[in-house]
Amino acid sequence: MLGRNQREVGLVLYLEVDPEQIRERILRRAAIDGRSDDNPDALAERMRVYQRDTAPVVEYYERAGTRIERIDGSPPIDQVTEQILGVLGAEPAR
Repeated sequence: MLGRNQREVGLVLYLEVDPEQIRERILRRAAIDGRSDDNPDALAERMRVYQRDTAPVVEYYERAGTRIERIDGSPPIDQVTEQILGVLGAEPAR
């Protein structure tokens, strides 16, 4: 789609979170929201899919010389949002 519109990816935002923290967040969400897809088996499959399908995309852009900004996704959402807005040069909504 980008090529068809003569556009390139100029920036990749890559949110990094420790897998154990992801597991804890998903299981906490399951307990709070009762989501049936938030269980250890589904999470293991999501992590396999990430390793197979998503991680290589980041490597592709690294090899292509695309700007990659790594964002620490472990703090609370408001702090992660601040990091992202800082990279984008945007002011947070107040």
